[in-house]
Amino acid sequence: MHIGREVSCHTVKPYLPLQADPVLAVRVQTPITAHIEHCRACSADVEMLGGLDLSQKQLYRLSRMFAEEPDAASYPCSEAEEAIDHIVTELSFQEVPAEILRHICICPKCRRLLYIRREAMINEIKASRPGATTAAFPCEDVRYEDLFDYCLPYGVDSHTDQYARFRPALSGHVRECPVCLQRLQDLHDAIVNIADRPESEIAIVAVPMDVGTDAEAPSSRPVGGRRPLHVAVLNREEAPAPRRDFERAAPSGRRPSPRLRVGPLLRTLGATAALLLVGYFIMTGIPTARAVGLDELYSAIQGVRNVHFAVFDSSQTEPTQEVIISRDLQLRAHKVGARVTIIDVANQARETIDLEHGSRERNTMREAEAAFLAQSLRLAGYLMPWESPAQVPDGALWREVDDVDVPPGLDGMQTFEILWKDASSGGATIDRKWRGYVDPQSRLPRRVEMWEKPAQLDEYVRTSVVTVHYLDATQVPDRAAAWGFNPVGSSGASIEGND
Repeated sequence: MHIGREVSCHTVKPYLPLQADPVLAVRVQTPITAHIEHCRACSADVEMLGGLDLSQKQLYRLSRMFAEEPDAASYPCSEAEEAIDHIVTELSFQEVPAEILRHICICPKCRRLLYIRREAMINEIKASRPGATTAAFPCEDVRYEDLFDYCLPYGVDSHTDQYARFRPALSGHVRECPVCLQRLQDLHDAIVNIADRPESEIAIVAVPMDVGTDAEAPSSRPVGGRRPLHVAVLNREEAPAPRRDFERAAPSGRRPSPRLRVGPLLRTLGATAALLLVGYFIMTGIPTARAVGLDELYSAIQGVRNVHFAVFDSSQTEPTQEVIISRDLQLRAHKVGARVTIIDVANQARETIDLEHGSRERNTMREAEAAFLAQSLRLAGYLMPWESPAQVPDGALWREVDDVDVPPGLDGMQTFEILWKDASSGGATIDRKWRGYVDPQSRLPRRVEMWEKPAQLDEYVRTSVVTVHYLDATQVPDRAAAWGFNPVGSSGASIEGND
């Protein structure tokens, strides 16, 4: 399905684990294998994965994980953070729902937090027991295959885990052994470096050799009927990197495209192939004129200091979760049902409140953990499908619409939509839509809706709604009081709200 299309590292990434196994690897030439052949970064990734000696089942799961996009992680990070503590200290995921395990593996924030907390545990073991190891279980017998499920347990279902009865013996050793824990960190680094690696300078376009020429005689084709491919290499070093921030100044209305080295290719493929390649590049990209509003919207959101928002499922009138973020007070509070979790970055503390039973627990965070969680104070990831305009996928459409019913209380708002195709859900492409009701003066959304179009339907279905209230620092305590806590500043003194 990649014939005639640009194949980049992002396209190839889900296939890398399979190419690392001699049995699973595709041996015939395809656009995917052609990219790996020309791209040193992807070739090195395949070689590294092959050296881990993971099982085929693990490679399949890793392939699925690489196919996921960060914005597909929809589970609340605050609940995942509690599961991370359990996974790290107990080295067990038997009590953790599969959906939370999936979120931890594909959410960059939670993935990083898992690494930070595991690193802290290693340091504690080294400090309290210098030279610690557990000789009852030789470290040399522990393979990367044995550690993989504990590293990033994507696709592991604790209810159907066939290795459940064997895990206690291994986990009992690993969680007390700094040597094996460090190998676990090394494995984490290796996998996440591939998952997060940016595009290399190489992309390719592959088309059949006989496009635009006389058809080959059947007897001259390879066994299986596959036609050989002619590969054009797109060397991104030969042109400025494509901008993803919808700059205003592009006079043509399109982002610059990488230069295509087509000297011998066009002479071989003829006019038909040339039109195929040219048409492909003309059709990619978002017209800059339509995207200026999106750039301004992100810029306005980045300037917000304090906010309270509520998240609703499409069919519910009560919020499933609420969040208060105060960049002035350096805190984030997250409420699900009667449970409130507060991340107090200014005072490096985490507090959990049970409003139903009136209980609370406050713990001190390590400096590295607090610094990492400070990233959760950024608002764009909560209100937009992506953290920044640079992450907007090719082919997405930004538009203003005026033929929709405006919800009550939002008169005078402008309505904007982003439409895109999401291929992150197990390989199936889903049509998604973001709709925002935006204040034309502040350029800030007052309400955000997520929609998707299931394969069996012709219309979009709304899946969630977020209502947004922008606050000043003195209003935050009033909102927080209903959740049972008083926010404090970096000095530790309570900050009282206005009457």
